[in-house]
Amino acid sequence: MTEPAKKRPEFRNINALTDLPSYRLPAAGVVSILHRISGVLMFALMPFIIWMFDKSI
Repeated sequence: MTEPAKKRPEFRNINALTDLPSYRLPAAGVVSILHRISGVLMFALMPFIIWMFDKSI
């Protein structure tokens, strides 16, 4: 019981400009992020796509 307690790990805030480029993700992580980005992009462009289909008829 005289042993010192283990030091708890520090969790720091992530600075998007300096810390994120140095993070190494596995391939599944990169694919997951790209899949989410493509889904948001498709959802955001849906009105434009519908308008283009309407004009093509």
